[in-house]
Amino acid sequence: MPRPSTSYRRKKVEKEELPEDTELYRFFSYIYNTNQGIDNAVPVLLVDGYNVCGYWPKLENHFIKGRLDVARQKLIEELVEFSMIREVKVVVVFDALMSGLPTHKEEFIGVDIVFPGETCADAWIEKEIVALREDGCPKVWVVTSDHLQQHAAYGAGAFVWSSKALVSEVSLIIYYTCC
Repeated sequence: MPRPSTSYRRKKVEKEELPEDTELYRFFSYIYNTNQGIDNAVPVLLVDGYNVCGYWPKLENHFIKGRLDVARQKLIEELVEFSMIREVKVVVVFDALMSGLPTHKEEFIGVDIVFPGETCADAWIEKEIVALREDGCPKVWVVTSDHLQQHAAYGAGAFVWSSKALVSEVSLIIYYTCC
């Protein structure tokens, strides 16, 4: 005889079957390419830097061991190549809230690097989405695997991409440019 369900126990939820990763990236490429013929404005990719560093296996070791400068630099180098090949403006945001420094921005070969000092990276990204959409930016993408940030970005009018999707797309680009 089955046990009666109680109000404090969660009901078993069937996991949703996710599409194959290649289909996800093909979808992104289709959306990106459809923009090119319509408008000359460049899409913007806002990247939650430490979120991606914590996910990407080749950066994760540096990130976990506290070598944030090494993880940041390697991520930026990968994003530079991605930006040039995909012809997208990349803005990577790294939390600097606890550093005591004011917000500052840098540029490295076409990739903007932002260290928001007065707020966290998530809040800075949310404000930037709104500003970009108000300025008429045709496509704003946000890369993060933080579900709350994904919902906020989507609600503000941005497309959302997980860290896994970015890592796979960069790997595909490197594979196709090498071969």
